[in-house]
Amino acid sequence: MATSCAQCSLPATTGDGTCSCYSTASVSSHPDRQFLGFTSLIVGCLASPCCAPLLVAGGLAYFAGTPVALVLAQYTGWVYAGLTLLSMVSFVLGLRWLQQRRSHAPTSR
Repeated sequence: MATSCAQCSLPATTGDGTCSCYSTASVSSHPDRQFLGFTSLIVGCLASPCCAPLLVAGGLAYFAGTPVALVLAQYTGWVYAGLTLLSMVSFVLGLRWLQQRRSHAPTSR
């Protein structure tokens, strides 16, 4: 009966029952979670409520004289709420991806 790794649920393909999730084939098939984690944290920082007034003012200045600026000015509260929600989701996903990367780090034997 084949055993499976408790962390990644992949079947142990080696004869000694150790996890093979750190072989080059399995690692290269997964996206780089550390890059995704840091990128998500940067997006979370830029969309945070402390930077949102700068983003909204910059967006209104960039789109000045267009219908987009009219809509942004009309629904400024919704824009702030959307940026806050984006910030929270980005922080949670970024921290989750970075912690997942650390918890799956190979141990030396």
